[in-house]
Amino acid sequence: MSVRLNLWWFSIGCVVINLVAMIGCSHKKDAVEMSPLQAISSSVALRKVWSKQIGSGFHDGYKVFQPALSNEKIIAIDARGLVLAFEQGSGKRHWKRRLKTPLSGGVFADENTVWVSTESGKLLALEAQTGATAWLADLGSEVVAPVSANHNYVVAQTVAGQLLCFTIADGKLVWVAETKEPVLTLRGTSSPQIVSGFVLAGFANGKLMVFKLDTGELVWEYQVGLTEGSSELDRLVDIDGQFYVEDSVVFVGSYQGRLSALNLATARPYWLRDISTYVSLTVELNHLIVSDVQGVVWSVDQETGVPIWKQDSLKARRLSGPAVLDDVVLIGDMEGYVHGLSVGDGHLIARTRLDKAPIRSVPIVSQDLAFILSSKGQLTAIQVESL
Repeated sequence: MSVRLNLWWFSIGCVVINLVAMIGCSHKKDAVEMSPLQAISSSVALRKVWSKQIGSGFHDGYKVFQPALSNEKIIAIDARGLVLAFEQGSGKRHWKRRLKTPLSGGVFADENTVWVSTESGKLLALEAQTGATAWLADLGSEVVAPVSANHNYVVAQTVAGQLLCFTIADGKLVWVAETKEPVLTLRGTSSPQIVSGFVLAGFANGKLMVFKLDTGELVWEYQVGLTEGSSELDRLVDIDGQFYVEDSVVFVGSYQGRLSALNLATARPYWLRDISTYVSLTVELNHLIVSDVQGVVWSVDQETGVPIWKQDSLKARRLSGPAVLDDVVLIGDMEGYVHGLSVGDGHLIARTRLDKAPIRSVPIVSQDLAFILSSKGQLTAIQVESL
């Protein structure tokens, strides 16, 4: 019988694996000391617009609950089942639901529906205007990343390596696709993405796979992570960070793998770059921006993969994925700081501390605001202001 190991917390020096009991083990790479914060010459300020407490947050190391946008609202959840909707500009509460079950998979929303998933393997569709339950579907296993949806279908990815497609109207199961998961994985998954009649999903075996949305038929697969070495730890190649699709090009990275730009229709690689990451990436002004496993923030040319700049003063601060607001790269760290980097050259130009708890969620940008959620549940809206 094979046993699935869940890696729920990772640093360069050590991993902790949940297999009935927690077992520590050493990584082959030397530990990297956390970079102390250095004085910066600020050219912009990250101004707090409003802040709200979202229940008890999500203290477990593997959970990352990004907020979601719905019309003019921002939706946020905590691990115990609290779902809150706020007006984006003012922070005024629009509605509140307290579900009677713990949540595990984050939140996804469109103009009509909010989706959340439970630790017990259920998918709940809530009405975006009121928070009332629209339908409930069985996932068969836990989901630890937000679902994805279009006007007809909603797709969820489980920790067991399954991809499930449901009708958006009533939650009827349409198809299931499966992939074989490795013995050892990072405790998490990226979210599937629906693009032009296809659904893309990254798996713990380091493969990016594309399926037909209406049938679940496999179109192509591409090995992003490279399995090398003699131990299961050496061969860990998860795609945990969110990939990015723009103009029929898929930008994707993996842990102990490569940063790749692929043709959406054929999987043909345009370029490859040896950068290992387990957080999300973003694209802005021809810059593909990502932080690697050591906490170095990279910008590479979107068309060629050639590095434009790198910022290495935030090493080992366990950075979140990046987002860009008004030409400023926003990225959170383990001590609750949000760092602002110039999108043009990577220099640190702003910093603010929003909480003492880690910020692992990618900032969510809407118009002139960025919404940032700490692991203790502090949801803050910030703006970029010139000094």
